[in-house]
Amino acid sequence: MMTEGHVAKDKVSIVLAVYNEEAIVRDAVNSLLKQEAWDFEVEILVVDGNSTDRTSKILKEMAEQNAGRIKYVFNEKRIAPAAFNLGIKEASGNYIAIFGSHAKYADNYLSVCLEEIHKTGAVGCSGTVIPRMEEDNQESELCLSILTSRIGVSGGSFRTRSSGFAESIPYGVFKKEVFDKVGWYDERLVRNQDNDMNARINKAGYKLYITDRTHAYYYPKSNLKALKKYAFNTGLWNAKSLKFGSYTLRLLHFVPFFFLLFNILLIATLVLSVIYDTYYLVLPLLLVYLLYWVLIVFETSKLRFEFKENRLAFPVAVYSFQLNYGFGTLKGFLSNR
Repeated sequence: MMTEGHVAKDKVSIVLAVYNEEAIVRDAVNSLLKQEAWDFEVEILVVDGNSTDRTSKILKEMAEQNAGRIKYVFNEKRIAPAAFNLGIKEASGNYIAIFGSHAKYADNYLSVCLEEIHKTGAVGCSGTVIPRMEEDNQESELCLSILTSRIGVSGGSFRTRSSGFAESIPYGVFKKEVFDKVGWYDERLVRNQDNDMNARINKAGYKLYITDRTHAYYYPKSNLKALKKYAFNTGLWNAKSLKFGSYTLRLLHFVPFFFLLFNILLIATLVLSVIYDTYYLVLPLLLVYLLYWVLIVFETSKLRFEFKENRLAFPVAVYSFQLNYGFGTLKGFLSNR
């Protein structure tokens, strides 16, 4: 029983969704074990989506070595929203941190986020995200450049955004009560479930905050094949999210889709202009296409590359990234599911 005048400590339950992250998951969990938590308690719920590499073994070993601090939770559905919901269900804290395993967190991440929540009145807070190369090679640098440039992603992306009140936050620490009020994660959304949750929180009248007083290092895809797959799947789930009635998406999310349609229109117009000798019809489209490449070259000139070959590779890689994103959106719209 609590004695009179005694105030219970805050407790943060970290929900870490994991699937096939053997290369980085140990570092991610270790960064959570090092959190500065003098005036609050921390529990770590590692929710494993039945990983097929060594991830499960690593997590079970770490849970055994840190009994009472780390709890292993099995996610038979594999998808991220199911992992988050399992974590919320298992959580015993009055704050819940929804974290990703492809990142490492500053030692003061939790403490600063809690301070900012108390100070700003927000129901959720995150630090800024600092992208880092997972491997020190040319391809990894190229992938990082695409995901951190404003022409590769929108200026509103959490990878290019500064601190302040925000409509969405990455790696957020939330008051647990907010999930009781706005609902849990939508398990129909294999992707975009975090955007959907942030949108529901905003719609309910609550505030979210990003602080530059702490940070997480984010390690994006380190090879172009994986990055193209990421782009395709992101575009796919943007379209599916819209079909599910999600109100989280904006016109910016569909720019790659419109870019794909523009490329298709350009090719079709070129073919027709050759057949019917109507070259004047294609000239305005060619001017727009030229302007696109001028913008990419201009963006490339502002970037710094350790591997100089990437200065030439970047424009083509961005073009491919955006087309794959657009094709994913197209498939999402055409899909019956």
